[in-house]
Formats: sequence, structure tokens, C-alpha cells
Amino acid sequence: MTLSVQFLSMAVMVAGGIQAALTFDTYKQLFRPASFWRQIGVDVVFFLTEACVLFYFLYQINGGILKFYLFLAILLGISIYYALLQRTYLWLLDKLVRIVKGFFGIILRIINRVVFQPITWILIQLFTLVVFIFYILRKIIALIGKIIWWLVEPLIPEKIKRSGISFLKKCSRIKDKLLFRMKEMMKR
Repeated sequence: MTLSVQFLSMAVMVAGGIQAALTFDTYKQLFRPASFWRQIGVDVVFFLTEACVLFYFLYQINGGILKFYLFLAILLGISIYYALLQRTYLWLLDKLVRIVKGFFGIILRIINRVVFQPITWILIQLFTLVVFIFYILRKIIALIGKIIWWLVEPLIPEKIKRSGISFLKKCSRIKDKLLFRMKEMMKR
């Protein structure tokens, strides 16, 4: 391995250390789970993935030859990030997250006002219209029933009227009992 390849390997590992620390801060701010045990599992997967990424960088530069000074170069990159770049990067990340949240909030409000509110209004109006139509039909049917009863009542003998009324009272009590039992069953 030539000196230029060694120098390039070291520079790439310093950049890889900066990238690893930057990616870890991004992951920690945005995606890290709150549960301690899940955190441990996801952190292990994150670090294994990051190790594979760093080895891929190294493989592209020098064929994957590991030297001790390359681990020191990674640590140097991580140190450079935490000493010089972390505060600025976290500030930029925070601003970017706020901008994206604001943008998506605006998009959701627009979708709500353009799509959902008109659909909701139309459905409410249709429901109100259907209820109104049923109310009018009920009134018309009740009026027709009263007119028919007014016309037919004189023709019905008194004995049938009394037995019919007692039958209707029994039916009404049965209906009330059934409704009461159904309500009791629904409460359970």
C-alpha cells in the first residue's frame, strides 16, 4: 500500500468518523425510541450498520485493509465533530425540523380546508335533508291516517273498536317491554 493510499484512507476515515457522529446525532434527535430496552437494541443495530458503512468506505479506498491508525482516524473524526461541528449541526437540524413540521402543518391545513371540510359540510347537509324528508313524510302519513280514520271510524261497530283498542294497548305494552329489555341488554 502506497503512502498516498494510506493518507487517502486516513482522510476518508476521519470524514467517516465525522459522518458517523453526525448520523448518530440525527438518529438520536429524530428516531431514537423512548424505551430503554428498545433503545439498546436499536442502538446496536445502528452501530453495526455504521460499522458496515465505514468498512465499505475503507474497502473502496484500500481494499478493506484494516490498520490501527485508521481506528484512531475514526476517533479523530468523531472528536472533530463533537468539538467543532455538533452545536452548529444540531441548530441547523432543529431549524430544518421546524421548517418541515411547519410546511407539513400548512399542507395538512390546506387539505383539511379544501377537501375534508367541504365533504363534511355536504354530508351534514345531506343528512339534514334526509331527516327533514322523513319528518315531512311522517307528518303526511299521520295526516292521511287521521283522515282515513275519520272516514272509517263511523263505519266500525263499537264492539270491534273496544276490542281493537284493547289489542293495540296490549301490543303497545309488549313493544315497550321489548324495547326496555333491548336497552338493558345493550347496557351490559
